[in-house]
Amino acid sequence: MKRGRSEMQPVERVDCEEDDFDPLKRLAVMASSLILAATIHFTHQNYLTPVWEDSGFKFFAPFEWQYIFAASSIIAVSCAVPTAIRSAADLILVPFYCAVYIPTIVITLAIAPDTSIYLPALTALSFSLLLAFLAARLGGMPNGGVIPARWAIRAVVVTWIAATAILLAQYGGQIRFVGISGTYDQRAVTQGAVGTLIGYAQTYYLWMINPLLLATGLLLSIKHYVLLSLFGFALIYGIDAQKVAIAMPVAIACVYFAIRWMPNIALSTITILLVETAALIICVKIGTSPEGSAIASVFAVRTIGIPAQTFTQYYDYFANYGFTWWSNVRIIGQLAPVTEHAQNADWPVIGRIVGEHYYPSRGVNQNANIFASDGIAAAGTVGILVVGAIFAILIFTINRASRTWALRFAIPALLPLTFALLNASIFTTLLSFGGFAWLLFFTLCGEPRSHTPD
Repeated sequence: MKRGRSEMQPVERVDCEEDDFDPLKRLAVMASSLILAATIHFTHQNYLTPVWEDSGFKFFAPFEWQYIFAASSIIAVSCAVPTAIRSAADLILVPFYCAVYIPTIVITLAIAPDTSIYLPALTALSFSLLLAFLAARLGGMPNGGVIPARWAIRAVVVTWIAATAILLAQYGGQIRFVGISGTYDQRAVTQGAVGTLIGYAQTYYLWMINPLLLATGLLLSIKHYVLLSLFGFALIYGIDAQKVAIAMPVAIACVYFAIRWMPNIALSTITILLVETAALIICVKIGTSPEGSAIASVFAVRTIGIPAQTFTQYYDYFANYGFTWWSNVRIIGQLAPVTEHAQNADWPVIGRIVGEHYYPSRGVNQNANIFASDGIAAAGTVGILVVGAIFAILIFTINRASRTWALRFAIPALLPLTFALLNASIFTTLLSFGGFAWLLFFTLCGEPRSHTPD
């Protein structure tokens, strides 16, 4: 018997907010979080340190009080994490919890002989995440079906054409599609001095224009929008071999179809925690083999290990050499006191300053998430609390701006913002990666879904 048309309609809502108060689901989130924490600890001891010790992944067996601190911190924050991704803000917060918060708590407490100096900073991190979860709930839950207005879609297409022409004119003779081993060679070819227009065109093209076009094409079933966006992502990869240009369209498509067909499974926090756990176990198993080393280095090291490692690296470096007091942010730098860091040739790129300190012969840009790059580097533990407050305001604003929009557009479209916040300064994300532009788009460029697009 064939299913009726109404039975085949995609699901738009993900569970309901009341599920956050379901004691069984809350206990399941808590248990899954502790299982992931134990797996990260196991990965740290049995893969990160044996294979990547020369990159700074030391392991020292924790004392009982450290285990108690880690478990109690994770349990406390797990009581506030949503049981599923139901809003654009949740799409930022749940990955932060899974890929930044839990690894940072676990790895930090076992990366040095004495980790007691990090306890105030870790406590501030826990408090900041709890504040962000509260801000998300105060921002309201999604309740509408707004989509991009026709005039806005046309404007995006025109902008895409202009940006594509600019990038092809600038890099046309230098575009190459290289493998992982050729990444840095390709970047050396194309990362010469470029003007402000080229720099912003390239950044917004990757982080906003192509994601917006892809999310719109998927939502409204417009194939040529999808194809244009895929061409754009491929162009960016051909220019400077950014792996995110490959990962981003795949992630946006996966999130879109997850929301459309199986949101209660794919977007469940429990599912995400357990999938991350399984992936880490696989990384430990295959990480030393020639075939699996690349996969393990991307997921176990780059995605899970480095966000935790940079927490201690930034803490140790800036506690010893002085804080930046946010003077690396251009606007604040005009008012903030001049620091010794300003004399460094890599200033104001603090990731390069930290990278040069820990890996002097490698030319590493040791980027970090907002709590390390904007919090610890600026003012230590106090800086984490300040940035935590700014982050909470941003989360509240994102939810307020996007809550009337269709979930199948808002969540995939804002996925690049999650990518950026996990790996870059909050100020850089807002000013250079399209954060403010996204807020303006959601505020000004929507209309009810009552038209068939051109």
